[in-house]
Amino acid sequence: MKESTKTIIELAISNDGQVDCQIAKLIKNALNGSLPEQANTRSSNPDEPLLLPMNKAAKKLGVSRVTFWRLVNMGTIKPVEIFEGVFRYNYSDLVGLSQQRSKYAPKARGIPSNSAA
Repeated sequence: MKESTKTIIELAISNDGQVDCQIAKLIKNALNGSLPEQANTRSSNPDEPLLLPMNKAAKKLGVSRVTFWRLVNMGTIKPVEIFEGVFRYNYSDLVGLSQQRSKYAPKARGIPSNSAA
């Protein structure tokens, strides 16, 4: 790729306020020839399905169906509609979720210090 093409792309990215910072960084790294290695999100069993029903997906994550449903309602897990009203869950999304660092901050428990006893 020509240097002028790289410069144009970098200028376009830096001047477009709607480009996500992580995407911009990924594009700039790609222009410099360094691409991230893709993690193997498949299990060692090639016969495992790509899309899982809710019960199996919840079991893979080690959570109850209710907790899994909460994750879906929060948008943490996105369902794939394979037929009208029939949903499955992407195996690689579940693996990605399990590999993320926890963003959960537990609430403080007990009696607040400013309440009267």
